[in-house]
Amino acid sequence: MKDKEDIWLTCACGEKFLFSIRDQDFYESKGYLPPKRCKQCRILRQKEREKFGQIPSSN
Repeated sequence: MKDKEDIWLTCACGEKFLFSIRDQDFYESKGYLPPKRCKQCRILRQKEREKFGQIPSSN
């Protein structure tokens, strides 16, 4: 079995971002697929969803 290592993914916006071993373990433990967006794009998307009432605000 190959040891895990940090990997670089490409965001939907085209930017590369690091998917660390720690993040990989977290996603795997939750049964999630690898992320498709970088941190900045995830934050922007969450703000847009809150703005349009698709998810409740954490404030």
